[in-house]
Amino acid sequence: LSDITIFTDRGFFHKNHLDKIKHIRYVIATPRRIGKWNSYFDLKEGDHVIDGTRAVLYTNHELREGLLNQLERAIQCLEEDLKKCTSTELKKRHPHLKKFIDFETKSIKQVILEKERKVLGKCLLLTNIPSEEKKAEEIVQGYKSLNEIEGNFRALKTDLHLRPVFHHNENRVKAHIFMCTLILLYKKIIE
Repeated sequence: LSDITIFTDRGFFHKNHLDKIKHIRYVIATPRRIGKWNSYFDLKEGDHVIDGTRAVLYTNHELREGLLNQLERAIQCLEEDLKKCTSTELKKRHPHLKKFIDFETKSIKQVILEKERKVLGKCLLLTNIPSEEKKAEEIVQGYKSLNEIEGNFRALKTDLHLRPVFHHNENRVKAHIFMCTLILLYKKIIE
């Protein structure tokens, strides 16, 4: 276990966390909308250095296009409703778009909307792995494996009903978890 790399999503991102794991190899996603990180999403794809740390910007073009189209359709509906709905009605009809609405002027916050457009489908990864050791594409591929891992945990919890555990005997609990993981392994082999 001398060659470990930790991959984390943006939920783990915090300056204190980076200080604690700097002695091992890591790849961590930065926040998209919080703090200074939004400004780096204008960079071109690939390797960069931010505050002395290697950063890799990745864009999933297919996902980005779909998310931008979805956002534009939602904004069009919102613009129509801004003309005819009260603030209370807007909050009820568009709860997921509240951050884009200035309720005092009943208008769209263009600055927030542009920030959102800038980050959709993009991911900025910080790492301490040297570029000579791993190329940007390899860093991105490693990070993408997180989706598969999270999908497997989701499958364990939902499809395979790992939880809730109704057993009271420790051996039966272990057997239940073992069977769920074994089924997941078979599923992955079949795939």
